[in-house]
Amino acid sequence: MPSAEHLSMSSSRIVIAILTMEKEAETGAGSNLPLKDLLFPGGDGDLVDSEGAKVDNSVIEGKTLGILVGPAWWKPLMLTHVIPSFADAIKEMIDQGKPLKIIYVPLKRDEELIEQLTDNGRGSEIDTTPDEESFSSFIKSLPSGWLAVPGGNTAAIDKLTEVTYSRVVGLAFVGADGKVITTDGREVLMEWGAEAFPFTEEHLKELEKPFIALKENPSLKGLLETEERDHVIKNDGTQVKVSSLRGPIGIYFSAHWCPPCRNFTPILAKVYKQLKDEGKHFEIVFVSWDRSAEDFKEYFGQMPWLAIPFGDKGKKALEKVYSVEGIPNLVILDSDGKVQQDDAVAVISEFKAEAYPFTNEKVEELQAKAEAEKEALLANQTLESLLATEERDYVVDHENNEVKVSSLVGKTVGLYFSAHWCPPCRSFTPKLVQIYNELKEQGKPFEIIFISSDRDEEAFTTYYSEMPWLALPYNDRNNNVNTKQKLGEYFKVKGIPCLIILGPDGKTVNQEGRYTVEKFGAKAFPFVKKEEENLLKKWDDDVQKRPVEVTIPDHEHPLRLMRVPYKTESYHCDICNASASRWAYRCDDCGYDVEVKCIDKILAETQAESATPKAEDSEVKAESTAAPEDAEQTTKAEDAGANGNAHGQGKEGWICEGDVCRKE
Repeated sequence: MPSAEHLSMSSSRIVIAILTMEKEAETGAGSNLPLKDLLFPGGDGDLVDSEGAKVDNSVIEGKTLGILVGPAWWKPLMLTHVIPSFADAIKEMIDQGKPLKIIYVPLKRDEELIEQLTDNGRGSEIDTTPDEESFSSFIKSLPSGWLAVPGGNTAAIDKLTEVTYSRVVGLAFVGADGKVITTDGREVLMEWGAEAFPFTEEHLKELEKPFIALKENPSLKGLLETEERDHVIKNDGTQVKVSSLRGPIGIYFSAHWCPPCRNFTPILAKVYKQLKDEGKHFEIVFVSWDRSAEDFKEYFGQMPWLAIPFGDKGKKALEKVYSVEGIPNLVILDSDGKVQQDDAVAVISEFKAEAYPFTNEKVEELQAKAEAEKEALLANQTLESLLATEERDYVVDHENNEVKVSSLVGKTVGLYFSAHWCPPCRSFTPKLVQIYNELKEQGKPFEIIFISSDRDEEAFTTYYSEMPWLALPYNDRNNNVNTKQKLGEYFKVKGIPCLIILGPDGKTVNQEGRYTVEKFGAKAFPFVKKEEENLLKKWDDDVQKRPVEVTIPDHEHPLRLMRVPYKTESYHCDICNASASRWAYRCDDCGYDVEVKCIDKILAETQAESATPKAEDSEVKAESTAAPEDAEQTTKAEDAGANGNAHGQGKEGWICEGDVCRKE
């Protein structure tokens, strides 16, 4: 089973996803549904209102239907994140007299998903009451006028779930004639709001046309003004004419509810103030993604620049022209409205005010300079240059004794970036301890230095007590030079746990030490890439000698030996739940993955239990000695609206996803 991907982040935007998984289906846009037969089969299967009372089929006559599929048993997801993301747009359309009805379809319980949530500390979000009781309770919370398919109408539930293409949440719009208009209802509503009706492809293309024209021929007037407004505003309400602005001008998409935005806004404010103090032309216009006018006012009050008014229709034009899918997002324009820099969050995060005027030429110049400086640093990299400062030339042990950095020269050293709040770190640390102790027993010249991302010194001390190696002093981050931050930036550490391997001369030999250790353990020492390549070749050669197909009592389908089709080549064994990588015995029908070692153990136990095995019960079918080629990746996370994390709660500014916690 792959580690589920929940949230994906980048330096310039946040794209929020839930565990919705796209699947192939025969029913889709353009097909027709027998609506009345499905929704009014008679008896207890007929549509009901939010109180559970049956409604007459006339309520859907001549109306476009929004088919919302989702779990009544996962109320926080549905009521806090999913429904609020488009409910206002639905209400606006209905208030405008549009012939529209929303029908909720309860998703059947997904025990695999529930198990994942429970394993990650979110079991309390699941309603464990009987399905009928859970459904009745849930529909009472639906917006006024919405209808629901009772749980007993399994034919409608199965068919309509198929239409939405989703494992967890989906919204399709179906015409009064039963024709499926779109299965991307949520995306359409979040992009166009009430303007999206009647949701047809032709209508959506018409909505796009003016924005396409503006993108092809941009101007500050066209981008920042509307028919009703020729100005932007300061946070005290003062109006500033758009015609008075001159470039560079940053269009800043942001919101107070977004942690990466709150992290980046102070950086941007410092750069803005510095450039203003230097007398350089630079302006920023804030485009709010806040949820309310009050939130906008509070957040904008912290900003020294300009904004378009909250709720202004000019917001959509800017989002469309610049294809904004996530925040924070900063696009820098010249005085004519042409794009000077479309990834300014990353540029300013790295180069600050030095990047002014933020042209591609200036950024390329700075990147070349930074690369040259890094090459020079790498050429002269030593343990002392990495770990020592003017105030400190040591690391510490568990008794807080000083261990000189110079005493580690000549050893292979691992820099271990980790934190106790990070679930993947807590999973990996015991494995690393075992390998460390094994190498120490063998007398290998190996040491590890813990680089903590813990929230406070107490958490650091508690977590460090589980480790047998050295550590960077926690209070080092309070000095003038923050070595932890310096090392993180130098090695571009974007996620933890992370293990950087340094050779005896202090040079970097492996920036992916964690994966080397997980794959090969102590036998990979000294963890250089060349040794890993040799071990991988031997592993692959050994695997080629194994049976290609096996059957085991734990699974109904045959399992075939193959390279796992996941990007990181890592997965969790569906029998022992341990992390594994590269090779698995895999079920083509359901994606069931079993580690090779587990297969060997199961087959050995089966053979031991069967004193006189019959020919027809043979456990192994050796069809060929050649393993199949790498399969294509099969898992895809759909864009959705949950601002949560199915893999445990991480520190603010970090997101835990699968086997790593990443910086937002």
